Amino acid sequence: VPKLLDFGIAKLLEGEEDPGLTVTGHRLLTPDYAAPEQLAGAPVTTATDVYMLGLVLYELLCGRRAVRLESGTPAELERLRTSPVRQAPSVAAVKTERTAATDSGEGTLTPVDVAAARGTEPAQLRRCLAGDLDAIVMRALAPDPERRYPSAAALLDDLRRHRRGVPVSARPDTWAYRTHRFIRRHTLPVAAAAAFVVLLAGFAVSVSLQQAATARERDRAELAAARAELEAARANRVSQFLVNLFDVADPFSANAVRADSMTVRDFLIQRGTKVTELDDQPGVQLEVMNVVGHMYFSLGLYDQAKPLYDRALELARELDPEGSDAMIEALNHRGELYRIQGDLAAAEHDHREALRLGRALHSEPDVGVARALNGLGETLRESARYAEAEPVLREALAQRRAVFGERSVEAADGLNNLGLLLWQSGDPAAAEPLLEEALGIHRERLPPVHPMISAVLNNLALVRQSVGDPAGAEPLLREALDIKRQLFGAHHWRIANGLNNLASVLLELHRPAEAERFAREALTIVRGTFGEEHELAGLSLRWLASARAQQGDRAAAERYLRRSLDVLEASLPADHPRTAAARVRLADILLTRGRSAEARRLLQQALEVYEARADSAHITRIRALLGR
Repeated sequence: VPKLLDFGIAKLLEGEEDPGLTVTGHRLLTPDYAAPEQLAGAPVTTATDVYMLGLVLYELLCGRRAVRLESGTPAELERLRTSPVRQAPSVAAVKTERTAATDSGEGTLTPVDVAAARGTEPAQLRRCLAGDLDAIVMRALAPDPERRYPSAAALLDDLRRHRRGVPVSARPDTWAYRTHRFIRRHTLPVAAAAAFVVLLAGFAVSVSLQQAATARERDRAELAAARAELEAARANRVSQFLVNLFDVADPFSANAVRADSMTVRDFLIQRGTKVTELDDQPGVQLEVMNVVGHMYFSLGLYDQAKPLYDRALELARELDPEGSDAMIEALNHRGELYRIQGDLAAAEHDHREALRLGRALHSEPDVGVARALNGLGETLRESARYAEAEPVLREALAQRRAVFGERSVEAADGLNNLGLLLWQSGDPAAAEPLLEEALGIHRERLPPVHPMISAVLNNLALVRQSVGDPAGAEPLLREALDIKRQLFGAHHWRIANGLNNLASVLLELHRPAEAERFAREALTIVRGTFGEEHELAGLSLRWLASARAQQGDRAAAERYLRRSLDVLEASLPADHPRTAAARVRLADILLTRGRSAEARRLLQQALEVYEARADSAHITRIRALLGR
């Protein structure tokens, strides 16, 4: 239903004004919908109308006002006059904010509400708004009238160009941008050509509009795809085809394909260095570095990911020293990398800093805050600080449910992490229903071959093993390992973790030869990825020692256990239960070889760790060994 709205800003631009008309000199206006020059008392021009249209378009697109007046004081009006609109519609659309008070109290407007009103989901809405629409709105809302559209007709023309999929004037008219728009207008032919080349050449991008395309056309399309990699993250809008190119390379994406992971590595190594081409566009470069760094991280290319995360954090601080969502994202990325590499102190620092900034920027549940809480909780869990980790992971789960929904993949991941913590802290009965719920959600919402399904299967198997059901744990671990092999290839560290867990179950089932084979394979992978001193290498050595012991080779078992203990002591805190467990195993072997003095010293060290944690089961076992 068309509505005629009078914003109270009309003004004759020429001739004498009718006293009955709105008098802008008296500043009769609506501050939330006023241009900076109106608030300053400057003359009103057609640029003011463009600003007004930009404000209305902003609200239509993302469900929130670009400017919101709180008190109406002179100081606040001055702030509105001097502070340009900083938050693009694509960013505002995925934030949660309080709405105006009603008879029932204060409400909350969530990203899910905004997206649902527009017939979509938050992530899809953000991708839709980012890029052209963000640029059009922000040009209309430029604080300097000279930088806005010259007329409402020019604004309308840009909107029409966006709908036709052709370049808009609000964005730099670069060769790469024009090429991206071309790809968007011809998605199916380009996608078909690219899929064919991926199958034959392994991720070399070749775009062709017809079967009889010449070599020159293929070369131009490949160059366009290479440049589009760098800009895909900025808007997820410049070319959906190229965004999907990245997406299928990420094993954690629901759109992941089972491609040769080495081909993906080669592709990223060759293209990833091109982020330096964006040195003159730090905002774009920041987002690209975060995305490319995460792709490296997902494929286990940690040495390539680390400098990108470092530089992304530097750029975020340069662009906004007070803190921003981009800075939070970079801190969370780097913290996760530190945790995987075993530097738990550095990981804790980055996640705590991300959490501090997130709480300062957001009063409502937020994606960045949820991720910081999860990263911090996982770091505390891996540091065996279980009592500290539990409330953090519970809050992370609550934030994920609030932001993404009760049955979301993100909520299921939170259930998985909390379940793993409860198992590690000695409560498998509480852990199992959480893990079962997580597995049900993941199987419902994800493809059958997905790393999150593998993770929950692995943790559920550990729970079954801990309650005395190794036979029930084995098929779960084998399914988890099969998924990992399909997604990550043969040499990813996640494969090593699954191999270690399967080796431990096979030892309980008294199949030491199989266990030894899996433990040796895990050890080779870990040494190739992290080197000799990583915690996972210590665990592989531990299972290898147990396998040799079950086969009667106690000398080899002792040798592997000593090396395992050296690695764990170097990579974990002195009071970590895994280090204590290694001391107990070595002491057990030493007792069978008649070296009781050294064995008793190791048992006493382990006993102190378990007594501090009130771990009665381990305390009983150690005292029994000391009484031999």
